[in-house]
Amino acid sequence: MAIQDLLKDKNELIDYNHLCKKHSWILEKNHCCVLSPDSDGLLCGLFMSMYRGWKIVGFYDGKVAIINKDYINNNPIFLDIEIFRKEIRSIGHHMLLLNKKHIPGEWTNFDNCIQPNNLRNYDGKKIIG
Repeated sequence: MAIQDLLKDKNELIDYNHLCKKHSWILEKNHCCVLSPDSDGLLCGLFMSMYRGWKIVGFYDGKVAIINKDYINNNPIFLDIEIFRKEIRSIGHHMLLLNKKHIPGEWTNFDNCIQPNNLRNYDGKKIIG
């Protein structure tokens, strides 16, 4: 299957103005952030530190968190990893839902997460099927 076939009819736009209103923190400067320890996370951290002055205070791989204890109470934003807690701000791009007909309980825990697949109402079946 060609890449064009995978992308056909999958160009739904995200409402940028709504996103900025709901998650205004994405535009703010000088936040603390925690990165996933891979190339995506490092690039996110470099981008936000360069253009928004965000300070990288730790790393989290989904199992182990290494966060500078002096900044743990600063409500850091997690980059390149979705956090399933309402009170934690995060940004990710990973496929989280296999089938939107079977949404797990407390799915609203991702409400404070900027996640393009969730914003577009994508699930694994839409992407692969």
